[in-house]
Amino acid sequence: MYDDGILIFGMHETEDFGIVGVYDAQDLQKKVNEQCKQMVPIIRPVLTVTMFEDKSIVSAEIPSIDISERPCYYGGIGRIKGSFIRVGILMNR
Repeated sequence: MYDDGILIFGMHETEDFGIVGVYDAQDLQKKVNEQCKQMVPIIRPVLTVTMFEDKSIVSAEIPSIDISERPCYYGGIGRIKGSFIRVGILMNR
């Protein structure tokens, strides 16, 4: 089972996942880190910036957490309202 994931910023799904870039890669990385620090337990993403056709793309690799610390949740609203349970996933691995 795969519990980790990768978020990709700078692609647009309604445009056949074409590269549109991000507004400011440094600011986006800062905001993603700020959000991750508000999670319980704190998430430490691995952020990568890539240039493609003069457009910045940012990826955030979110590592899995130990089963004893699950669910990971947004600390601002608590464990019940701040967590999400994924009931189905589409994977092409």
